[in-house]
Amino acid sequence: MGQLTDLLQLAPEQEPTQPTIDSMPHVIVGLRGLVTSHRSRPFNIAILTRSRVAGIRQVIHGLTEHVNLHAPTEFSFTWFDGQNDEKKVMEHAMHITNRYTMPYDAIVTIGRMATQVASRAALLLNIRIPIVFTSITHPSHLGIMYAGSQGRQNITGISTNDPEYTSPVNLLQGLKKTVQNVLLPYDPYAVGIHQRISEMARLFLSRNIQVQMLPVQKTELVTSQISSFIHHIDTIVTLRNEIIVNNMPAIVTMCNDFGVTIFSSDLASVEQGAAIGFSPKDHIQGMEAGNYLITIFKENIRPEELPVKDVANIYFVGINESTIGRQGVTISPEELASIPNKVLYKKED
Repeated sequence: MGQLTDLLQLAPEQEPTQPTIDSMPHVIVGLRGLVTSHRSRPFNIAILTRSRVAGIRQVIHGLTEHVNLHAPTEFSFTWFDGQNDEKKVMEHAMHITNRYTMPYDAIVTIGRMATQVASRAALLLNIRIPIVFTSITHPSHLGIMYAGSQGRQNITGISTNDPEYTSPVNLLQGLKKTVQNVLLPYDPYAVGIHQRISEMARLFLSRNIQVQMLPVQKTELVTSQISSFIHHIDTIVTLRNEIIVNNMPAIVTMCNDFGVTIFSSDLASVEQGAAIGFSPKDHIQGMEAGNYLITIFKENIRPEELPVKDVANIYFVGINESTIGRQGVTISPEELASIPNKVLYKKED
């Protein structure tokens, strides 16, 4: 059987070695292949990501589950996590594309950083390994070559767009009309976080909602730093920061005690007790990437023959019915019924 593995414990100066089995229960382990063939080994696919936040995990889950369903033999996946460090992502990419150490047949990249780095590594080593990217808006802006372009044509993938994007600020105000003071905790080292936090803050200020931005650099300080604001806020808005998401159970307990609403961009946080969430279903990106892998290896189609596929994000609203009242939000049955694409949770913190 193949193994879905996860290189997570490597020291920065260490070269990647033979991976160990990932123990995450929600990630499919032991997938085998896309096609039955005469090959003496499975097709080896490297998954390259900048981190292992919930959204990325959902993409990987969609990818592996879809491939397992439609082509369940002779394929193995190895997950290389960059731990939000571009240098580490590059080390992984150089290792993946080195045919003399651990050859891979294709790379699935999730997000901008992983895609740019994998493309750069393949170019430096003159390796025409297929690269299938996911979870990128406007991939033509990345400066990479992908299917349909001129020059190197080993890259194709899945592009996202938001044709009917609804501002999370609009949603929050619609569900909690009394919101006045918002706290935005975030990991200052997360890629692209400063721009997203600044844009969110401007949106709130434009609605006359007070905002406090709280950088948190260490996971053990998350709850203590948030607690210093808890008497002066009515809502906490969390983006997909791993350092914040990993502390969600403790944050939920605190907010339940003080009647503070948690509004998260991660539906997994709603399942853990955050009152409200607003997020696309990221597993769809993984499913589409799985389709491209199947096409490349089962139908023997080159990446340059596959155009970049534009997939619309479908946003879902998560409501935790067990904690929403304890976190200061009341939604009538009529309001609840009018919310499209909602996912209801009842799990206590």
